[in-house]
Amino acid sequence: MADQKKYAFINPDDLKVVPATKWVLKPLIPAAEILVGCGAPKHLKTLLLQGALFTVASHLPDFFGYEIRRRRKVLYAIGEGGDAFLGRTKAWQKMHNVPTFEGHLRILRQLPNLADKSPVPLDVFKRMVEAEKFEPDIITFDTLNRTMPGANEDTPSLSLVFDRLGQLQEWRPGLTIVLLHHTKKDELKFRGGQVIAGNADGLLYVERPDMSVMRATVTCDWFRNAANFTAFSFTCGLAPVLTDEGSQDFPAINWIGPADAKTEDQDDQGWKSKRSAGQSAEAEAYVLIQAKLRYAYNDWFRDTTAAIRLKYNRGLGNDTFSAAIKRLVGRGLVIDYGDHYQVVVRGADGRAEPAGAPSEDALLTPGSRPYRGAGVPGAGVVTPEEHSGSTGSGSRENCNDEKTVAPEGQPPVNPLAEYDAELSRNRTDKAAGAKSGNLAQEAMEQLRKRKV
Repeated sequence: MADQKKYAFINPDDLKVVPATKWVLKPLIPAAEILVGCGAPKHLKTLLLQGALFTVASHLPDFFGYEIRRRRKVLYAIGEGGDAFLGRTKAWQKMHNVPTFEGHLRILRQLPNLADKSPVPLDVFKRMVEAEKFEPDIITFDTLNRTMPGANEDTPSLSLVFDRLGQLQEWRPGLTIVLLHHTKKDELKFRGGQVIAGNADGLLYVERPDMSVMRATVTCDWFRNAANFTAFSFTCGLAPVLTDEGSQDFPAINWIGPADAKTEDQDDQGWKSKRSAGQSAEAEAYVLIQAKLRYAYNDWFRDTTAAIRLKYNRGLGNDTFSAAIKRLVGRGLVIDYGDHYQVVVRGADGRAEPAGAPSEDALLTPGSRPYRGAGVPGAGVVTPEEHSGSTGSGSRENCNDEKTVAPEGQPPVNPLAEYDAELSRNRTDKAAGAKSGNLAQEAMEQLRKRKV
């Protein structure tokens, strides 16, 4: 049978006025689109979006100052923590003085299998909604992973999920869909790759820097049809709720304000909690490479399970470390020599060169080679032996085990601060269009000049 789709042709010459972006909650949730809210487990993403959508379903005129164009009906389908979610719902109502949603909210504790190749699960879901005699303007699936039980978050499965979501929007024209999704382990990056980027209309991240405090920061990665909103922070408080075993405290969002600013004290003492997960991995990788003049590919198998875990109470993990290394190389902060890595540093004259390049004033004697060491200005590194060969075995015997030594009378240098400073200088150079913007390229050029 021939395709029965109706194709609409538009002559732009006939257009005098074009449609504006429509909003559920301006400028956070666009209407009639698919929004993905990402964050690691326990990072308060559900509490944020729950509060935003509950506000839209209530009589309240705004969400902490963010504009609500009109009241809408919300269907919130949640597949994890259902009992606690009900407690949080009543806590939100109590905290914001919303005794009733007047029929504008439904909570569903089952999620359809959107990754099923058969259309039956989606058809059953639609019939359930129709039987409830509820016509949602917004459907939230918490979480995306729960809509695809037994399937991997690979391209075919996710493509089928987004195809089903498109069918829901055909079923309910103007439907807004909100998906809650987890980030990759130890990284502030959504799982699912280009399928999500290619099919979603917006992506926001929720990050909770300090797990001991109910406070998080929200950033907009992109909107397809609107400008990104300005990052902000929010907090959650507790409200007592009557349960079948007496009163119990449940959390709900209670404040929104400017995004948290980093202070020097936080950068020195709480650097890891104030960076994104991806930046934390990158900084740790930079410090590892910085500690040795030649850092072999396989060294992180040992180092991340020993030194890093001991110092930071966790390991980077091989995959995370590898991804961080690629970013460092791409930014020009690290050189990939094929069998090992070296950090790029600047000499006293501002030129970039590999860490480990001989200082201009160094006295070179056999068995003792002073280096401008580990990316720390003024620090020296002494190597016991010449080591121009490969260090690719990854064993301790084949690794460079020299230590970075700060000169007498100087305070110890924070290597993480050096990473931040070099990253900042690199960005400044690139923004200014300077020749030294590509530090790795400049450092390699210095090496070639020495060989000549």
